[in-house]
Amino acid sequence: MVGPLVVIVGMFLGVASSAVAAPVEVKVKIEAGLLDAVDAVKLLERLSANGEDDNLHFQMVEDGYKFRIAVGTGAFAPLRGAVARAAVLTPDCDLVFIVARQGRFTQSGALNALTKEIAQGLALYLKAPRPGQSVR
Repeated sequence: MVGPLVVIVGMFLGVASSAVAAPVEVKVKIEAGLLDAVDAVKLLERLSANGEDDNLHFQMVEDGYKFRIAVGTGAFAPLRGAVARAAVLTPDCDLVFIVARQGRFTQSGALNALTKEIAQGLALYLKAPRPGQSVR
């Protein structure tokens, strides 16, 4: 009976310690053709809010960024709804992933859904072992 109790306590301590860890700062450059500066800041806020579950905090910079996020939006169409798309790239413009969200009633809804996908995708990308890196 002591064995399972130790495992449960260990799992609880592991969860508690990860919740206390400082968030990982992810520096991004947001390129949004149709969005103005206010919308880019809102997009950044949504990225950080949606990245909290994965312990990510996003910071918008012009230089020294880890990822470039190119965002595009589309008008509401009766069968598709509002559309938002993004390509996430490395500083050398290597493609990390592309994501698109549609079927939302508003442009802000499509952008919010898009930021959730970007945050989740980057969380997986940052945790994945790179070539030549050992898995712990």
